[in-house]
Amino acid sequence: MIMTLIVWLIAIAGIVMWIITFTYLYRDKIYAWFDNRYGKDDPMPPMPATPPPPLQSTEKSENKN
Repeated sequence: MIMTLIVWLIAIAGIVMWIITFTYLYRDKIYAWFDNRYGKDDPMPPMPATPPPPLQSTEKSENKN
């Protein structure tokens, strides 16, 4: 019983050590990813005072009733 508990604790400690090592070695890439994913967004550009004119099609449309 006690050996099973010790084996589980060693396995969990090993996984935690791998996570810490990975995070330490790749921390710059991880921080850049988090900053890109959850960082502050750029402000929206100001809206024009007047709306642009509507787009006009170059093709002639035929209305058949």
